[in-house]
Amino acid sequence: MAVPSLSGLVVGLPRKTRRLANSEIIQGLTRFARSFWGPIVVACCYYAGTQIGFALTPTHTPISTFWPPNSILLAALLLTPRRKWWMLLLAVLPAHLLAQLPLGVSIVRSLGWFVGNTGEALLGAGCIIALNKRETLFNTVRGVVVFLLFGVLLAPLFTSFLDAITVVATGRGGSYWLFWNTRLFSNMLAELTLVPVIVIFASSGLPLIRQTNWRRLVEAIFLGVGVVLVTVLTFGGEPLRNSVPDLVYAPLPLLLWATVRFGPGGLSLSLLTVSLLSIWNAMHGRGPFTTASMPANVFSLQLLLCVIGAP
Repeated sequence: MAVPSLSGLVVGLPRKTRRLANSEIIQGLTRFARSFWGPIVVACCYYAGTQIGFALTPTHTPISTFWPPNSILLAALLLTPRRKWWMLLLAVLPAHLLAQLPLGVSIVRSLGWFVGNTGEALLGAGCIIALNKRETLFNTVRGVVVFLLFGVLLAPLFTSFLDAITVVATGRGGSYWLFWNTRLFSNMLAELTLVPVIVIFASSGLPLIRQTNWRRLVEAIFLGVGVVLVTVLTFGGEPLRNSVPDLVYAPLPLLLWATVRFGPGGLSLSLLTVSLLSIWNAMHGRGPFTTASMPANVFSLQLLLCVIGAP
């Protein structure tokens, strides 16, 4: 027996009314699909970000040097109406547990970290949206200042206390303030580099690509290649004595180039590249910051990148 189509449900109505009804059905299904797939995509990105964070966690250290999940969730909240935030939180919970429990993280510590991660994203997104419009977040000085103050500084600052308490209370041991310090700057750096990239390219990525001419595309390629090469040469080689002040600022002209020519999105993408490559090399004993302990070397690198990127 043939299965009736959706249009058959309104076959008895006049033709104009039937077209309107079918259009409403299609629009309703489209909205449902978007509501369903949006949180799934965010959960998958959250899971991938967690895996990257664990890959950038030094041995015998519970706190990652660069933690992307919080910034991914913050960007998703900024792109989503408030009434649908609960869907994102509900979707990332299984992704959070699936990424952490198989690696031996206890359920108590994992849930504590989940509260810290989601609390940071909710606090940052709530304050940012209350004080500035989404559309002008990275297009005005006010928007950038609001993002830096609440998204990059205050939200990670407050929630780092909870994460550090979770680590110490679950028997990991070590210095509370060392955990707090490491967590704070790893999250600040991720917020500074990831959130603008995701928000800008998710909200206006296709129009930007369509409006880009070949000259600007060639310039972007040259900038990207330059950022990678300079970062690898600066942070990927053996440290030279008395050369740290010269080496660490080598990427700065390229970051200024990215800022002037490509705005906050270009800067954040360039700074993200510098951050990932430099942190990876620092964890493997390469680059200019290799004279002290691993936490001290990574902290010096995080502080440098935050100080360069925020202004």
